Amino acid sequence: FDGQLRAEAKRAKQYADDQKAWREGQERRADAVHNRLDEVGAMLADERRRREDDIAKVVRQLRDARLEVAASIPPSNMAIGSAAPSRAGSRIGSPRAIVGAGWHGC
Repeated sequence: FDGQLRAEAKRAKQYADDQKAWREGQERRADAVHNRLDEVGAMLADERRRREDDIAKVVRQLRDARLEVAASIPPSNMAIGSAAPSRAGSRIGSPRAIVGAGWHGC
């Protein structure tokens, strides 16, 4: 009877050790997955920051170019009543010109 109890105790201890080893392995794998997710998240955040910086740089370049073009236009061309035709009804009798003049076709 003692032999049976010892064998059963040995099997129970082995089973408990196996379960503990399995749990520890699962925890290590879960930790590895979480660490990798953290790394990927950091990489994505860096990439997003780089893209946002690139976009901001292009926006600044476009703004600077627009200001440069605006500065290069002589003031006489920007005056009201200049020789340049207006966009709203540059042709006499166009619908926009007529509406702009207050005539509604009645």
